[in-house]
Amino acid sequence: MSTRSVIAKSTSDGWVGRYAHWDGYPTCRAAELWTTYQELGNAAAVREYALRENENENGSWSSFVPPSKADEDTNGWCTEDEDWWVSSNGSDCGTEWAYVIEDDALVIFERRFGSTGSDQGHGVGMFGYGASDTDEGGYWALVGTYPWTDPEPDWELVEAA
Repeated sequence: MSTRSVIAKSTSDGWVGRYAHWDGYPTCRAAELWTTYQELGNAAAVREYALRENENENGSWSSFVPPSKADEDTNGWCTEDEDWWVSSNGSDCGTEWAYVIEDDALVIFERRFGSTGSDQGHGVGMFGYGASDTDEGGYWALVGTYPWTDPEPDWELVEAA
């Protein structure tokens, strides 16, 4: 399913990360990032793999793939002329979920229409346009913080929260 998400790192005023087109719900994306952390062993390696900042390569994820499942045919990365970065303080580019890779935890946000005082539901994006492009506006609601050292969460419960 084309549920857009962003895989991100913290900045001094929020977060910034790479756009990922497919399978952005926690039951898929959070589970894949959790698997990637288990494979690579630390958050810095997950950020390096997921954000590809050191490769000087423009692009985005078609569908994020953990390293153990990646090969030439299914690596999920799309090299493009445009660099698809999404930030917590700019256009959401139609993303519905954000996964911030902290050193000690995976932090998940859900895009919502409206504002914190006037929530109008889940922000479903379409073709690069999302809650930030509507009259209602949008905001990123914190879903939860999931420490890497804890047992893997039940992503279905996280998604339903």
